[in-house]
Amino acid sequence: MDGHFALREATVSDIPVLVAHRRKMFEDIATAERTVYDPEKLTAMSHRYEHYLETHIPWKTLYAQLVIADEIIVASGCVTFVEWIPSPLHDNSERAYIHSVYVEPGYRGMGLCTLLMKTLCDELKTAGFFYDRASCQRRRKTYLRKNGF
Repeated sequence: MDGHFALREATVSDIPVLVAHRRKMFEDIATAERTVYDPEKLTAMSHRYEHYLETHIPWKTLYAQLVIADEIIVASGCVTFVEWIPSPLHDNSERAYIHSVYVEPGYRGMGLCTLLMKTLCDELKTAGFFYDRASCQRRRKTYLRKNGF
């Protein structure tokens, strides 16, 4: 990276971009898998996700990180915190679920996904979370293995 990218936490004013990125993510997955998602279902999902973000961002049960280039949001990734079954292996009764990681096509191959994932994981480790598994579409498994999942 040449250093002209900035990271910042998303706010409720960024919800339209987060919703658009999630929709594009599913459209890209469909293209990669040579299938098509019903546009009406994508629209319905987008509306539900918008409402989900409107609730969870202010309550701090969802945290989103953005990558900015030339004052444009070019990538995003989210973490949702969910209550989990207590365990003797850790003190935390929450789990953190990283999802909706998306990089605009013109900015791929520049290390932005790695930057987002590293930032999200570092912040989660600092907060006392640990991670050991991930699920994703097939073509991203190599990326996840390379990055410690």
